[in-house]
Amino acid sequence: MQTTTGTAAQVTDAVLHITALRSGSEIDRATSRLLADVIGCDDLLHTRVDLTGEGTSVRRGPALVDDGPTSRSLATLGALHPAVASYLVPGDDRSPRRISDVSSTRTWLGGPVYQEVFAARRERYQLSLVTALSPTCGTGWVLTRAARDFTDDDVERAAWLLPTLVALAALSARSTAGPSDPGAPGPPPGRAPVVARLTPRESAVLELVATGASAILVARTLGISERTVRKHLEHLYAKLGVHDRLSAVNVLRGVAPAAAPPPGSA
Repeated sequence: MQTTTGTAAQVTDAVLHITALRSGSEIDRATSRLLADVIGCDDLLHTRVDLTGEGTSVRRGPALVDDGPTSRSLATLGALHPAVASYLVPGDDRSPRRISDVSSTRTWLGGPVYQEVFAARRERYQLSLVTALSPTCGTGWVLTRAARDFTDDDVERAAWLLPTLVALAALSARSTAGPSDPGAPGPPPGRAPVVARLTPRESAVLELVATGASAILVARTLGISERTVRKHLEHLYAKLGVHDRLSAVNVLRGVAPAAAPPPGSA
C-alpha cells in the first residue's frame, strides 16, 4: 500500500482536531469519521465484546448511536464471531482482519452470528480493528459492507492507521475517566486551562504522551519526525515549568500546578 501525502495529511489534521476535544464521546465520533473516510465502508460499529456477558456494547454509524439489539445479541454470541475467536488465539498479533481471512463464506453466512446479528442489515463483509484486548474483553471497530469485500489495500491501510486508533482510544478513555482523584480540586475532565500556553501541535503531543504513547508513536500519529516530537516536548516543558513527561502530564490532568514559565518561553 502506498499512503498518499494527502491521506497522511488528512490523518494528521484529524488527530490535531481530535486531541483538542474534551469528551470521550466527541473523540470517539471524530475517530469514527476519520476511519470511515480513510478506509471507506457502508457502516461502522464501535464494539466492546465482553465474554462474561456483562459489558458488551455496540455503537453504530459516524454518530455512534447506541445499538441495543446488536449489543444484546453479541452479549451471547460474541465469542462465536470468527474475528473475535481469532483474536483470542494465544500469540495472535492483533492485526486488522476481514471475515474472509478467518472464515469461509459458507460457514460465516450460515452461522448464528451472521444470521442473528448482521443478516438483516446485509453486513456480509467486515473488517475488524482491535484497540484493546484482554482474555475476556475486546474493544475496537468493525467496518461493514454489503456488496463487496475489503481489499488487501484496505487491510494494509487499516494496519497503517491502527497505532493512531489505539492512541486515540486511550485518549478517549482518559477523557471519559476524568481526573485520577475525583475528590481532588482541579479542572473537569478534558484539557486543563494551562495548556492555553501551548501551540496546537504542542498540545497534541502532550495529549498523546498522556495516553502512554512513546515518542515514536506520537511521531507516527502526527506525521512528524521523532526528533520534532522531542523538540515539542522541550518547548512545552519550558512553557509549563517542568522537566519531564510525568510532570507535564500531571499538569495536564490538574494533579500538579504549572510553574510560571521562564521569560521568553510563552
